[in-house]
Parts: sequence; structure tokens; C-alpha cells
Amino acid sequence: MTTTEETARRSIIDLLYPTYGQQDTHRTVAITDAIIPIVRSAIADARRAALDEALEAVRQERLTEDTNTPEDEAYGQALNDAIRAIEQLQ
Repeated sequence: MTTTEETARRSIIDLLYPTYGQQDTHRTVAITDAIIPIVRSAIADARRAALDEALEAVRQERLTEDTNTPEDEAYGQALNDAIRAIEQLQ
């Protein structure tokens, strides 16, 4: 579990404590531990969707008419670099 996940876990336990913790600390921890994988999965899904959206946005910026100018070549190379960087994050 990462530090961020551990912090989130602690926060969830603190939020659930007034409901369950005063009577059953184990229940509070069990509920929290059941929630963490769901949250982790939701974050991963959101990250993938954001990266897919970013990749599509960059691909749409490709020039439709290449005039072979140094500027167009630099622009095309910058787009290719951006695509590679986003793909590495996926």
C-alpha cells in the first residue's frame, strides 16, 4: 500500500469511526480494507481514460497538409514526442 493509499485508508477509518468504530473497530477496518481496492480500481480507470483522451487530442493536432517547412517538421516531431510520452504513461 502506498503512502497515499495509507493516508486514504486512515481517512476512511476516521470517517467510519463514529458509525461503527465505537462499537466495533474491526468492522470499521474491514469495511475500509474492502473499499480501498475499489477506490484503487476507480483511480486506475480514470487515469487510463484521461491518458486515452490526451492521446486522442494530440493525434487530432496532426497537420493535414505538410508543407515540409522546418516549422512543420518541428511541430510534427513535437506531436510524436508527446504521443510517445503519453504512451509511456499508459
